[in-house]
Amino acid sequence: MNSTTFNNPFLISRVDNPFQNHPDIKSIHENEFKTLCQAISEIKKDTNSQSRAITIIGAPGCGKTHLAMRLANEILFSNRLLFIRQPNNRDSVYLHIYTRILESMVENVPGTPYSQLAYLLGKSFSAIIINQIKNKENLSLKDKSILEILQADPMNIYKKIGGEGTETRRRNWKYIENITLQWWESNYGLGGHSKDILKGFIKYCSYTDPKRKHLIYRWLNFLDISEQEAGLTGLMPHKENDMHEEFALDAMIVISRLSLADEPLVIIFDQLEGLKYNEDLLFKFFESVKELFTHLPNSLFIFNLFSDRWENWQKILDPSITDRLSQSVIHLQAPDFTKKIQILEIRAQEAGFSLENFFSEDELRVITNNYSIRSMLVSASNHFRHKTGSLPLADTYESFEEKIENQIKELKQEISQLKKYLNISLPTFREVIESESIDFFIEEKKQELLKEKTEKRVYSETDDAGKILVIINLFKGKIITETGRLKAGARKLPEHVLIKGSRNDIIAGFLHMSGNSLTGRLKNLYTLCINNPLTDFYIFRNFSSSPVKSKIAKETLAKLKELNNFKFRLISEKERLEFEIIYELITAIQNKDIEGDPIFALKITRNKFSSLFLFQLLESAEIAL
Repeated sequence: MNSTTFNNPFLISRVDNPFQNHPDIKSIHENEFKTLCQAISEIKKDTNSQSRAITIIGAPGCGKTHLAMRLANEILFSNRLLFIRQPNNRDSVYLHIYTRILESMVENVPGTPYSQLAYLLGKSFSAIIINQIKNKENLSLKDKSILEILQADPMNIYKKIGGEGTETRRRNWKYIENITLQWWESNYGLGGHSKDILKGFIKYCSYTDPKRKHLIYRWLNFLDISEQEAGLTGLMPHKENDMHEEFALDAMIVISRLSLADEPLVIIFDQLEGLKYNEDLLFKFFESVKELFTHLPNSLFIFNLFSDRWENWQKILDPSITDRLSQSVIHLQAPDFTKKIQILEIRAQEAGFSLENFFSEDELRVITNNYSIRSMLVSASNHFRHKTGSLPLADTYESFEEKIENQIKELKQEISQLKKYLNISLPTFREVIESESIDFFIEEKKQELLKEKTEKRVYSETDDAGKILVIINLFKGKIITETGRLKAGARKLPEHVLIKGSRNDIIAGFLHMSGNSLTGRLKNLYTLCINNPLTDFYIFRNFSSSPVKSKIAKETLAKLKELNNFKFRLISEKERLEFEIIYELITAIQNKDIEGDPIFALKITRNKFSSLFLFQLLESAEIAL
């Protein structure tokens, strides 16, 4: 068989999120999957709609996120599945969780033209309207007509109730808004941000214009919109930027309470391994999660954790938290030999060749000897590339040294002699393999982000500051002595990270907002720059942010640019893509989704994205890669 005619079917060895589509053998972790489905059913039957938690324990690559993908494939038509990656900023944990929920919500429900958000709101609003109409003593002809339409299909709220001509559509959605707000007020009152959030969700459903929908989506993410943009949506701009945590918690409460008229929510927390590098954030995250258990009804919380991490966190976290996480614990074990072969066979069949004809029995024994599914697929991929002649054989890191220890020693000696002879620095064999893995990840992530819905591309200042912190903390205790925030009393500053080096201090801040909030922060920045001449201020603004229009803001920014310790830079669309790829790469390594060293990964990306603002910042902090 000419193996060069086939693409490598083992190259993709991980599931990044539950909304992807990868080959799935349902007999693997079948009982564990049934446990998850049973828990959802029990919440639905519970008259109190009390939320519960399930913790899934397993080694890296054993199938935790894959199990979430199977759950999405099975239940997404009826239930909303929400995927939360690790937070990165202790000051915005609720906002991080909530904005990841919104990201999940704009994913499509398979086989329908609707997003998860449209489905949740359509089914919930329809159920609320049906209930409110039924409780009336005397029904009008309009009430009877709406009742008949929505009882036939709750999604008729878009197709027939709110989907007619412009004026009729506007009146119908106003009717939906009024009856929903009446229901909310009678059940929960109108305190906090709930009334405005409900209006925001209703308006998001009512508009068909993509520009307006995206503005509302930005508003729902607690991002700044101008007064002119607010006028297009009928929403008021957010007044206080530091109210984001209250807003986010209220919004999650609204979503969970709306789900009571629909189906239980499934909230999956994954890729939490990186929290071990920031203990302060770790404690803040789980304290926030404890509050969510209290405030969000009708939800199944799923936590995917490594075994050693779970053991460690049980010792250091508050028992009130670990008790909730321990309500139900699932331990994922490696599949047996037969199931491993099935996984390889289904990959080979999709590529169009026979597994047995391609690999020898000895090769299959070596491949399946790897413990996790991911490490097995990596090994299969390496063997595939070896047989096609594209690369020498390199098995997985787990057992590589044991199997060819003598060959490695010999190879190291030869490389060392070659380096001395040529007077050059050559990469080690391991670096070559890591570099290839990183290159593949970068290209794969680039394609994924480019295909991502434009609607999802919203970037918050707190999240960006958190991303910088994750990267800078790689050097903490080495080049960087401390990271934190600048103390400025009651003055409001851009979201930022204070980087204290051995020689100088640097502020890395993000300023994506507009209007009066932008003007105020620029004024405060100017004062700080004048009073701290030995501190370098780097302020970044996203390409998608509104142009700076205020006369005072423009003048203040011009004065700032004249200062020697102030640097202002717009993040281009290309740089934004590169920055997101690097952050995803570092967190993937920390969460052991791919093998590698994060600092070595930065070296690789610096060669690819040399003009990125991040590397300008690292160079200013005297971090040499």
